[in-house]
Amino acid sequence: MRMFILSWLLLLLPISVFCQTAPEGAGTLENPYQISSLENLHFLSASANSSYWAEDKYFIQTNDIDASATSTWNSNAGFLPIANTTNPFKGNYNGQGYQISNLYINRGSTEYCGLFGKISDASIKNLCLEDINITGSKNVGGITGACASSVISNCSSSGEITATFSTSLIGGIMGQSTGTTLVERCFSSADIYGNNNVGGIVGFYRDEAIIRNSYFTGNIIGTSYCGGIAGQVISTGQPTIDKCYVVCTIASNNSSYSGMIIGYNQSPNISSCIYQVDQRLNIVGSGSSVNSFNFDNLVLIQSEMKEATNYIGLGWDFQTTWLLDDTTINNGYPYLYWQGGSAHSLLISNEENSQNFIAPEVNAELEFVTSLPEETQILITKPEASNTSTSGYEANLVTLGSNFWKIRTTYSDTISYHLTLDLEAIPISFQTSDVQILKRDNETSDWVNVADLGGQLSWQGRKVTISGLNTFSDFIPVIDESTLPVELSSFTANVIDNNTVSLNWQVESESNLVGYYLLENSWNNIDTAELIPSLIQATNTTQQASYNFIHHPDNHPGIVYYWLKSLELNNQSEYYGPIIANFNIENDNYPAIFSGNRLYANYPNPFNPSTAISFSVQQPQDVSIRIFNAKGQLVKKLFDGYIAQANIKNTIIWSGRDENNNKVSSGPYFINMKLADKSFTRKAILMK
Repeated sequence: MRMFILSWLLLLLPISVFCQTAPEGAGTLENPYQISSLENLHFLSASANSSYWAEDKYFIQTNDIDASATSTWNSNAGFLPIANTTNPFKGNYNGQGYQISNLYINRGSTEYCGLFGKISDASIKNLCLEDINITGSKNVGGITGACASSVISNCSSSGEITATFSTSLIGGIMGQSTGTTLVERCFSSADIYGNNNVGGIVGFYRDEAIIRNSYFTGNIIGTSYCGGIAGQVISTGQPTIDKCYVVCTIASNNSSYSGMIIGYNQSPNISSCIYQVDQRLNIVGSGSSVNSFNFDNLVLIQSEMKEATNYIGLGWDFQTTWLLDDTTINNGYPYLYWQGGSAHSLLISNEENSQNFIAPEVNAELEFVTSLPEETQILITKPEASNTSTSGYEANLVTLGSNFWKIRTTYSDTISYHLTLDLEAIPISFQTSDVQILKRDNETSDWVNVADLGGQLSWQGRKVTISGLNTFSDFIPVIDESTLPVELSSFTANVIDNNTVSLNWQVESESNLVGYYLLENSWNNIDTAELIPSLIQATNTTQQASYNFIHHPDNHPGIVYYWLKSLELNNQSEYYGPIIANFNIENDNYPAIFSGNRLYANYPNPFNPSTAISFSVQQPQDVSIRIFNAKGQLVKKLFDGYIAQANIKNTIIWSGRDENNNKVSSGPYFINMKLADKSFTRKAILMK
């Protein structure tokens, strides 16, 4: 009987992998379908559910979705693209800034491959595809294989995209575009492999299509008609590429039909584009029928590509579209306002023009007192406070954490509003009565206390609401540094083995502290957390100090939450966290799936002082893992060896040190895993 039951369980296991779940919602604008899981995506891709692809259907994504399991679907052919050329997707999909990661499609003899096979008269926006691996015959793209008269905005792709047919029609966002398609505020950093018609954004591009405010930073390998934005533009209409940039390597067999913006070009409408100098390739292939322009386009060296003034001089919008505030994003090149969860935008579109603006990703809320015209755009971003000047600060004031808000609008008149900033996540003990909110008009202006501008502050917990102002600009909370008992700059947990966690925290300064305690829980609930009965004595130094505590959790369920408690001399306490130690235990309910040749995202990231790097291989083989800096220089040979077990997660720790065991400086680094025939790269950020 036991063997009989086990056999049935083994037969049922693949069915659970292929589970389809209909999304909640009614598919209307007011009550859209909610895509919250891989099971929802699988349901949407099934041809039996093609009624969901209709033009009057609306979708919103409500979670990040890990699609790693698709690598074993359909006899390893992977995910079935949503819709196809005979029955395209015509609906409206809003990813709401969430990711779909590790999507796998391996259909080298099938046309129209991407998350969507083909879209027509559709809208796809706010969707990020991370670490995808998509292979098709032709008409292959990250977002969609083919696109007709649709809008794709605020979307991105990274990973690998491959087309096997001689006329590939392959791009980082879409394979082929026809009709009055608009692509705006999109980017791809994918590596793209094809033959002819290979583009960073689109492979083949024609009619009245427009690509604007987009960029490509991946690599292209093809034979001919290869371009950083488009492989080929051929049309009797007026397709336009405007305010796009390219930083990439293009390996092509035919330089006459390959260019840094377009491989083969028939359109004169390339304007205000910028690309990194390449000794072999021009802006478009030299064999193009249109290969000369009114040169408001620029070719720059690498350092010039990282200077905003070169873009602003061509009319690029660094108020509501582009940013270059945080050099840790996009390797110091310009990035789009919506990237990285650091920005949130609102476009007023209703007749009442009075909706409130909640931006949870940047801990801010806006309540409008006065109405705004339709098409008013509001953008909030939260860059690092370290990137701001302190002009206008009093000498004794310091920024509370890394909190700094930039608020911009396309509306030129005054606006009456209430702005609420949430300071709950600041890892510093402070009294709200000691906090000042400073405001400045722009990057060259001095900071001024909002109280001196007629603004009023009201507190509810650690949320502060600012009223009485009528212009947007920059806001930053500051405090007298003499009032801070501890300034915590990092708190991390690194799993060393199956029952050992290294807990690390770093402070910039301390005063009047007894020391620290740690608390643990198997749930994200500090009220039921257990105190680890070991007091870690404080140094009470005005200099930077680091602490380490090794913990062996008992009977952990796979994930352990930790909090740090600081104890002051006056018996006051402050709590920081939680942080997570993830042991990735395999069990019947939550099996770990590690398949194929993969380099997983390191954790934590950003990190200090160490980070865990995990990888798996499809078959036993030699593996080399190295760390490189942003200049491409070798920093550390982390691993060289033979991995004997396939499809097993292997983890190594990088302690942030170079070959000579010296600590490296803060900034971006690149983890490269090299196999016999493949190479994988991940970005890691060391923050001190």
